[in-house]
Amino acid sequence: MPVYAARKGLTPSCYFEPEALAATEGAHFTRINYEGYFFCKPEERARFLADPIAYCGLLTDPVSKLRFRPQADSKRAEHEGVLFFFAGDETAQLFAQAPGDFFLPGYEMEEEEAQPEPTG
Repeated sequence: MPVYAARKGLTPSCYFEPEALAATEGAHFTRINYEGYFFCKPEERARFLADPIAYCGLLTDPVSKLRFRPQADSKRAEHEGVLFFFAGDETAQLFAQAPGDFFLPGYEMEEEEAQPEPTG
């Protein structure tokens, strides 16, 4: 489970059953590019991974950071168990040269600032 979600105590909804809460251990989670997907059952995760392009929607190219919708002919690579799709051949080639440089998005989510209590 992503560190930020765990730290915030977030309980995500199941991808295929949005009204249900997803489990948060590894067999119920997968990451494609920088997007995370949670599932109620390991079988749902397997269904998703059998055809991720049908389900994933927009992704962020790990090199260019452009948002795009992967197609059947999109370049793809796997690094440390994470599937990556690319918006173009050039970004796929750059990723292949140094995948560790692009494994994480290169920024961290900031904590929310405490808002002052309203007066009056």
